[in-house]
Amino acid sequence: MEMYNRNEICKSLYTVFKNIGEKTFIDDRPSSTTTQMNSFVVIKVGEVDPMHAYGDTYVTLKVFQRDNDGTSKVTPLSDMEQKVYSLLPIDNDLYKALKPKTLEAKSDGSGFHYLTIYFDLILK
Repeated sequence: MEMYNRNEICKSLYTVFKNIGEKTFIDDRPSSTTTQMNSFVVIKVGEVDPMHAYGDTYVTLKVFQRDNDGTSKVTPLSDMEQKVYSLLPIDNDLYKALKPKTLEAKSDGSGFHYLTIYFDLILK
């Protein structure tokens, strides 16, 4: 397998998932923004294992929803999760994205709850 184009993969994932929350970030969320957000998404591509005919990796999507008086907003988080699942699987010229799994909701300690959704990414 030749070297994969991480930039193109990230741009493609951004395009697919950009409408899940108010904002979408690649790799990490900013420490501050100029506007207050109620929801956002962070997309992170894992390390590539080039041991097979294709490169194998995974994507971690974290969907964040602002808390309401210290409690998580279960319905909006669930809605965001369903939107992610509705966009999978993906099969394009760069990769196949499949087998999504969701981890439990957690607080980030900064006024948001989030779900972690991860899925396999097979690079072409």
